Amino acid sequence: MTVTPDLQRAVPTEKLHTIRKMKSAHFVLLAVYAGCACSGMSVAIFGCLVTWISHDLVLSSVASGMCQASFFGGLLVGSLAMGRLLGSCPSRYCWLIGMGCTVLGCLMTSVPSFPILLAGRVLAGLGLSATVLFAMGLIVAVCPDRTSLLLNLLQACTAGSAALIMATGRPVAEMLGDWRAVLWLLGGMTVIPMVIALVIPGMQEIAADRAVGLGSLCRLALNPLLLPLMGILVIYVSLEQSVTVFLPVYLEEQVQVASTTATGMTAMFWVGLIAGRIFSAMIDKRLGDGVQLILGGLGMFLCITLVFFVSDIAILMCLTFLAGCLGGPIIPLAFSSSAKRLPESCNTAMTVCQLCCSAGGMLGPLVCGSLYQHFLGS
Repeated sequence: MTVTPDLQRAVPTEKLHTIRKMKSAHFVLLAVYAGCACSGMSVAIFGCLVTWISHDLVLSSVASGMCQASFFGGLLVGSLAMGRLLGSCPSRYCWLIGMGCTVLGCLMTSVPSFPILLAGRVLAGLGLSATVLFAMGLIVAVCPDRTSLLLNLLQACTAGSAALIMATGRPVAEMLGDWRAVLWLLGGMTVIPMVIALVIPGMQEIAADRAVGLGSLCRLALNPLLLPLMGILVIYVSLEQSVTVFLPVYLEEQVQVASTTATGMTAMFWVGLIAGRIFSAMIDKRLGDGVQLILGGLGMFLCITLVFFVSDIAILMCLTFLAGCLGGPIIPLAFSSSAKRLPESCNTAMTVCQLCCSAGGMLGPLVCGSLYQHFLGS
């Protein structure tokens, strides 16, 4: 809205200041959502290229699982580091650190060396953790009355970017003739939100409720209000990341579908996550968080189990999409519930939840990779 001299005289100065502050906050949120979308692509980019990378680097299923697990090792480190940084240094620096780690992680992952690839995945995970925790803290600080809605939309945004890279990463890589080219493109895209952060007049400062150290995290992790949410998050993320990495491998090697079709079918899982999160945001208070968490978790597990008993492509696509729909709301609802249950320690509670996501992300691919190699070969 352009503020003309006549309008400026007609509107009180304090009201104009409020309008400008709201517009600035909305622009900051938009930039943060764009950055989280870029970082979110790093979750699934290895999954869409896993068979190609495994062939070039001669990786076993266990080694492939280690690559995704290392991503969540970085997520864990980033959760601890960002918990300490939020509120103790300018928010702009926290954002730039997260974006910078994502860019560097993409570039290192493109190096055809297993140790460097692992290090790149760790950095990418650290970057995602930093950007998402910053974004969640920003949402709680700027829009406390719409926390559930905006957290659902944030998670839908990251899931959407993961679905996009899962569906398009392999075809683009084949078109360019090199799987590394997709990683270079993603690194270049992530630079854009970094530049935007440099020119935004001022990002909302996020005050930490307390210094989030190991002691406070451990104490809060034993809180009975958080324990059920922690278990749900570990199990959910274990399943989510196992599907992301090994469903394309399973479909390509066991069901004998083309690699681009396999990654496209896996992308349906992430499309389902988006749909589930948007639907959850729409119904918001009409259905309790606890009911959504329980029904969604059980339904997702059932759909994933049925995948192994079906060979028809159309039915497989429906099952993966439905699994995503049912499981989609779990992360945003768990994070939102943690903030609601412990409002005086919401940053610490969300950090504990992020650590549970990291634990599940490391556990799932490692266990699934070992089981896949043992029972189905590599």
